[in-house]
Parts: sequence; C-alpha cells; structure tokens
Amino acid sequence: MSAKLGSAVLRSRWALGGLLIALVALVGLGDRLTGPEFAFGIFYALPVALGAWFLGRRAAAALSLMSVATWLMADDLGRLPSPHPFLLYWEAVAHLGFLVIVALSIAALRSRRDMERQLVDFIVHDLRTPASAVGIALSSLLREPERLDCRQRQVAEIAKSASGRMLELIESLLNLSRLEAHRMPVEPQVLSLGDVVARVTQQELALWAEDHEITIQAEVPASLPRAYADPAIVERVLANLLGNAVKHSPPGSQVRVRAERNGAEVLTISVADQGPGIPREWARRVFNRFEQVRARSARVPVGTGLGLAFCRLAVEAIGGHIWLESEPGAGTTVSFTVPAANGTAVPSP
Repeated sequence: MSAKLGSAVLRSRWALGGLLIALVALVGLGDRLTGPEFAFGIFYALPVALGAWFLGRRAAAALSLMSVATWLMADDLGRLPSPHPFLLYWEAVAHLGFLVIVALSIAALRSRRDMERQLVDFIVHDLRTPASAVGIALSSLLREPERLDCRQRQVAEIAKSASGRMLELIESLLNLSRLEAHRMPVEPQVLSLGDVVARVTQQELALWAEDHEITIQAEVPASLPRAYADPAIVERVLANLLGNAVKHSPPGSQVRVRAERNGAEVLTISVADQGPGIPREWARRVFNRFEQVRARSARVPVGTGLGLAFCRLAVEAIGGHIWLESEPGAGTTVSFTVPAANGTAVPSP
C-alpha cells in the first residue's frame, strides 16, 4: 500500500512539474504578445510560487532560471539594440533575484507550516499513550466495586467518560492529519450498510442515546444494494454524525438514520435530528476545520470542530461526498454517499 502511494505521489509531482513548465511557456507567450511596456513578466512569479509551495526550493530554482530564459527570449531579445550592452543582462539578474526571493519566501512558509504540523502530530501521538493508560486504570478500578462507595464510583465513571472523550479527540486529530496528507490507508470492500447501521446504532451509541433520552430509528431497506467502501471509515463517519445528532437533540426527541439507493452506482446514508438547526450560511462551511472554529465562536452547534471536518475528508477518501441541510429550529440532516457494489442486493435476514 505504501509503495503504491509513494509511486502515485511521484507521478503527481512529475505531472505538476510538467504543468508548471507549460505555465512558464504560456506566460512567455503572453509576454511576447503584449510587449515590454505591459510588464507582463510579473506573471512569471506564479509558476515559481506554485513550484516552491508544492515541489520545494530546487524545483522553484529551476523554474526561476527557466522563467528568466523565457523572459529573455520573449521580451528583451525582441527589442532594438541598446546603447548599453550590459543593460539586458542587468535586467535578467534583477528578474532572477526577484523570482528567487519569491521562491525562497514561499518555500520557507511551506517548510514552517509542515514543521508545525509535524510537531502537533508528535504531541498528539504522545498524548494517546497516557490517555489510554488513564482509561485502562479507571476501567480496572470500576471492575472492583467493593473498593468504592457510591460517590467515588460516580466520580470514577465521570473521569472514565472524560478520558474516553479525550481519546476520541486525539484520534480525530491524528486521522485528520493522515487524511490531509493522503496517508490514511483506505481498504474498500463489499459490505452491507444494514450491518454497519446496526453495529453503530445498537452497540456504540445505544447507551449514550438512552442516557440523553433520545430514540434512534434506523430505516434500511432489505433490498438495498451492497456498498463498496472501507467499513471502518463508514462506521466512523456514521458514528460521528450520530454523536453530533444525539448531542444537539433535545430530550425525548428522535434521531433518524436512513440508507437508500441514489441512482445506479451510489447509495446515500442520512442522519436527521430534531435539534436547534444550523443557519443556512454555515451549511457548507462547517465541514472545514478552521471554519468550524469560527462557527463555534458564533455559537453554531457543530460539536468539537473536528468531527465534521474528519467526515468530509473521510467520505471523499472513499469516493463519496457529504452535505448538510438545515434550518434554525427545524433540525439538521447530514447526508453522505458511498459507491454501490455492482447493484448486488443484500439478502433479507
């Protein structure tokens, strides 16, 4: 899997390099057609900047030299002979210096961002071990009820729940980083959405929903075709969406999970709650990590700010898409699609 991923990344880098070279040539053509009086040469900074951000300093340096050579051919070599023969070369050096400064600045910004991201990943990864140890210790303690009185047991259960939530946040951060870097393994297989919905609703979230006085209703037709997706990712996405729905639903309300066919090759899973709803202007934006930070500041009910961002990246990784429909006071419905597996029907139980 890693070898295939590395080969794909290498091919994408070569493809991007070819596109940037073509962009240099296109800018050179525009420079030649417009002439020196339009200062079209400033656009050579575009392929250099893209090369520095996506391919690194060496590629940006090569693109800088190529851009200066193209500029010389497209612009200055078409001028009338100058009384100052060194002026042409001075302009070329000035252009090259400008492009190199652009390349180094952008490459430094990219390098700093990558280092900060790696530091966050290391810290989050190191936090997982002590958080797991705390959860294991509390579970062991709760298995010996004779050592605890009622108050102590209640406090231990609260602490265990908090440590479990901490582990969920840590896993969300790690998975977000993996998905953004295209390093999270995706292993699609033929699966029954009915089985997935049953596992999530009857095992993972049943007690939590009962504690919040929420009823979860699942609607999965017996004739629904099988899906072709990574079951772990589909379960994680569905659990996140259901967790948000339960958290933001009033006691005594209902959360509905529905799976249905949406065309010949696509299946749709939707989670609908009866909560406070989300303003229409936030419906598209809440799936972005940083927009969720702004949404929480605006008191929009979006959970931790990590769950929906993970869901979007995870659904896209298995070839689907996700969207949200909501009105303030009328509840929220979040839907996502998964590919169908050759239209094979799930046998009735």
